[in-house]
Amino acid sequence: MSKSENYSNAMKLRWKNPDYKKKVSILIKKGIKKKWENKKFKTKQSKLYSNRRKEKLKDIKYLQIVKLQLKNANSKLWKNPEYLEKMRNITKDLWKTKKFRNKMSRLATEANKIRWLDNNFKSKMSSLSRELMLKRIGVLNSQNKVIVKTTTGIQEKNILDKIEATQKIKIERQYFVIGYIVDGYCKSNNTVYEVDEPYHFNSLGELRAKDIKRQKEIEQKLNCKFIRIKTIRNEVEA
Repeated sequence: MSKSENYSNAMKLRWKNPDYKKKVSILIKKGIKKKWENKKFKTKQSKLYSNRRKEKLKDIKYLQIVKLQLKNANSKLWKNPEYLEKMRNITKDLWKTKKFRNKMSRLATEANKIRWLDNNFKSKMSSLSRELMLKRIGVLNSQNKVIVKTTTGIQEKNILDKIEATQKIKIERQYFVIGYIVDGYCKSNNTVYEVDEPYHFNSLGELRAKDIKRQKEIEQKLNCKFIRIKTIRNEVEA
């Protein structure tokens, strides 16, 4: 038998001895402890670990496995009532600190900024705010017969009164349609009347985009004629 074969056989016999195993494991642990006490070794190992982790995360299959594992672990944890109570107490304590509150408010503002970049979210929020506004001002909607507590424009009443008198028609004031309130609506001739005061226009004197959008939606819903009456200070322009 060669020297290498003899050595390997001797090592195999040694490893069968439990006392020898214990002795070696203790020595290995001590050596590892000494290594981890060294800052250079620590930084080197952490860099290696992070690089390996980055490489692994590039793999889609690995990512899916990790996500599933986390999902399963979280679902099990959140089903546990003791864990739930523990997390509630932790969050309560965190919200008491000013630092955490400031951090959460910053995160919320950043998230809202990202949300408002989405056009679908914008339109959804505008429709919701319109509905809330209508509830707040006291609109009672029942088959388009509504009681509205709103403020009318400076010249609105006089203008609509004149139209009623000259054309001999009845104009319903502050008429509710698809979440909007129009200044006046005549059912007999299916016409919407809007008295536009200066704030409805931009610096170039053009009608604002939201008013144009509103008009199109109302026209589509009622299939009506839409008359806009422009008011400039004390003058009226049809």
